[in-house]
Amino acid sequence: NYSATVKGFRASWKHGVAYLGHMGVSVLLIGVILSSGYGKSTQVQLPKGQSVDALGYQMTFEGMQRGSDGKDLAVIAVKGPDRTFTARAHFFWSEYNQGYMKNPHIERFAHKDLYISPLEMMGDDPNAHGVKFLPGETKQLGQAKYTFEGFTPEMGDGKMKLTANLTAEQGGRTVPLHPTFEVQMGGGQPVITPDYMPGGGQVSIVSASPQDGSVVLSMPGMDQTQGQSQILAVEVSTKPFINLVWLGALVMLLSTSLVVFRRAEDVRREQAAA
Repeated sequence: NYSATVKGFRASWKHGVAYLGHMGVSVLLIGVILSSGYGKSTQVQLPKGQSVDALGYQMTFEGMQRGSDGKDLAVIAVKGPDRTFTARAHFFWSEYNQGYMKNPHIERFAHKDLYISPLEMMGDDPNAHGVKFLPGETKQLGQAKYTFEGFTPEMGDGKMKLTANLTAEQGGRTVPLHPTFEVQMGGGQPVITPDYMPGGGQVSIVSASPQDGSVVLSMPGMDQTQGQSQILAVEVSTKPFINLVWLGALVMLLSTSLVVFRRAEDVRREQAAA
């Protein structure tokens, strides 16, 4: 196909266009065959803070992080023979779907793509990134004692706003806290507004349950009682020569554009001759 394309363009670009499209299809198919036939995949468990080998890459799960879009990210430090980087894969709990939503981290190299896909948090649950309180319940976290009193709901303008009412006792001082959680009735990302402790740190709502009036709160001191036992299961896979797929697709697109241009030229020439 390459030889025929070169010969066609030497004769005339109009003759070479058809061969260019065929060459694009060939390159794309070669990329698909190499990527699927020679790719590797493995599943590993990453205990938080421990280095684990996967396909020649040393991976360390560093914990969960809230992204700029408000969704949780699984942060994994990766050290390999060709590059050292930090993978950030979306892995967040969806109240609407009652399950984890997952998007892989894709690290691109010249000759391959490396996919790091979260599967599940071993032994985890929707409350893993917060502490669950029932109305009237008191819990001690670090140096502070928290008491959740209940919600104050507000509705209007197509949205619902929940304000959690709780108190925090620390160093002989009791302070009220009122973090809020606002959702649009038609869907969309919730607006989370934290409240702040006098000595530093913040308290925010992770989720709320209208069934039992409970709330899951993110608050200071959480990492001292949970998080170190987190184990993230991931699938690590490689797709070698995947760039050939994109190259073939671009060549096909270029060929199609040239065919359209050639046809437009022929139409204009026919109209001018008529």
